[in-house]
Amino acid sequence: MKRWRAVAVAAAIPMAVTGTFWLAGSAGADAPPTKTATPAATLLSYSASVESPVVQVTEDNPTAAFHPEGEGELTYSEADVTPSLAHALAAPVWPGSAAANAGTLLGVLGYPAQPELNDPVRAEVSSGTATPTASLNAGVTTAEASVQTASGDTQDASSSVVSGAQGGLGSESSKSTISLSSAGTLTATSTSSASHVTIAGVIDIGSINSTSKLTSANAAAPTGTSNLTFGDVTVVGQPAYIDGSGLHMGSPGHPANPEVAGLIDEAIAASKIEIYVTAAHDVPLGGATYQYGASVLFFWQPPDDPNHDTITFSFGGSAISMVVTAGAATAPVPAPSVSPTSAAPVVAVPTSPTVTGSPGPISSPVASAPSAGGLPTPTTVTGVPTATPPEERIQPAAVSEPFGPRGVTWGWVLLLVAGAILGGVLLPLVPGLLAAAAGPACPRERTFTPTED
Repeated sequence: MKRWRAVAVAAAIPMAVTGTFWLAGSAGADAPPTKTATPAATLLSYSASVESPVVQVTEDNPTAAFHPEGEGELTYSEADVTPSLAHALAAPVWPGSAAANAGTLLGVLGYPAQPELNDPVRAEVSSGTATPTASLNAGVTTAEASVQTASGDTQDASSSVVSGAQGGLGSESSKSTISLSSAGTLTATSTSSASHVTIAGVIDIGSINSTSKLTSANAAAPTGTSNLTFGDVTVVGQPAYIDGSGLHMGSPGHPANPEVAGLIDEAIAASKIEIYVTAAHDVPLGGATYQYGASVLFFWQPPDDPNHDTITFSFGGSAISMVVTAGAATAPVPAPSVSPTSAAPVVAVPTSPTVTGSPGPISSPVASAPSAGGLPTPTTVTGVPTATPPEERIQPAAVSEPFGPRGVTWGWVLLLVAGAILGGVLLPLVPGLLAAAAGPACPRERTFTPTED
């Protein structure tokens, strides 16, 4: 056994040495090092969605059969974009997709559809329809939705709504926009504002402004910003302010008198109002990035209510989601060259096609496959030599090297020589190896004794 191992090792050493020479020889001693260019990233696929409610109102009861009993957004806008669809929606009151499309949902569930049950008070439009814009004028509310592409963009979706005073609020506005530039930058933005906000007649806020943004350039990981600001806050007529840690009496850097602050705390407790502030969060999940904008939440349980109803007002809290997929940009095919001695004129061929018509998603410069309807008709350009069919092309002669055609290099020659030398050395030992007695059996060796059937 040990002798066979020695023979195997002796045979492997020359092969390893010649293999090293073969690898070195195949690269070519005079060949310059090859530099591989890193392909530029391009946006292959994407999806983005923006929701911008000015205020979300939730009503609930501890004994309700389901929770919450009621929920909806006041002054709501939404935008959605994928490579095949752009969608925009704006509404002064939005009860959620299921309730707002209840008539259509009946048809999906197998019942006769009732389109008249759908919420009619909205401006909504999707790409591929006859008109790229929609508008609504309903009393003190105006709403607009658009999927019309702006200059320099390949795809857009935007919606905006402005409402007058309603439900203890002054004027409100919401806007959601998504744009994909021709340079491959995907941007989603949410803005909302409310003025003259009054909570239970105790807290008054002159203005609440929320802004959130998520951006991806060249299919890079999305990055975002979010801000929530308040103006002219008072509690039972006393100045106050709201920051990331909650409601405070006085002004930043100038807290209220402790006695006054104590009286205000008692008034808030008697009104059963609780205030919570949430910071903005960017949450990467799988291949998606979700951004939840900063918000302020007022939880109110009206005193002396025998039903123990609760009402929650949440301002801000926009939601943006974005998914991008990157790939390597394909280099454009070079234009065919014409010999300067030829009498034919030089025809310039563009390196990438020019697309006309309605805008669409960014696509790779590689030409798409012909449709099932048939192959595209070839275009004849006068003055450009016709390409020779592959079967008629003259094959180049084999390039000779010092020891034969391409592929037989110094490594192969050395391998053959080493094999011959090794064979000459080991050949006389073969009879002795075959006649040698076997070594002692391994104590752990398991013997096998055949049995007769």
